[in-house]
Amino acid sequence: MKKALPEGGEIAVFVGKRDVANARERYEGVCEALVDDKYNIVELFTDQTDRSRAQSNVRTALAKYDNLKGIIGLWNYNAPCALMALKDFPDHTIKVVGFDEDIETLEAIRNGKMVCSIAQQPYEFGYQSIKMLHKIHKGEPVDIPDNKLIHVPVVVITPENVDDFEKDVNHKLSLLKTRLKHYSQSPVEAEN
Repeated sequence: MKKALPEGGEIAVFVGKRDVANARERYEGVCEALVDDKYNIVELFTDQTDRSRAQSNVRTALAKYDNLKGIIGLWNYNAPCALMALKDFPDHTIKVVGFDEDIETLEAIRNGKMVCSIAQQPYEFGYQSIKMLHKIHKGEPVDIPDNKLIHVPVVVITPENVDDFEKDVNHKLSLLKTRLKHYSQSPVEAEN
């Protein structure tokens, strides 16, 4: 958002439920990142995971805050819902940033309707877990931090990398489907 709005401005944040851990942590991260006199987070809107309400919240924010410059959607559907609501305001110049990587989000980034989206790497979570379990099984030492957390960095999906990101996800899904199909077969079928 800072790159999209270097001059600053009012920003509204949208999420399903504010008291869920990932919502709290994402919101705290946004607040920390935008600690600057140029940026003003005007409100955190919640929708109780109701997509109609998510769109309505965006319309409410636009009516309530005349100088709104940015929207941040903290859950996967918030930014796409914001874009749906913004269709009613074709002359808007509001910058939209989201989280996660659903198809609507990737298309919006590709088409320049969204600035970017912050995505986790669930494949990497599993890969790192299996690597660690393999080492434990083999009796090899495992490096576990004192806080018991292993950091897997997020990916910032932008217009420049959206196609490569989508290809990578599709490739990993294809590998997973192949492996699942292989393991779901009987031993005789798998040998053939």
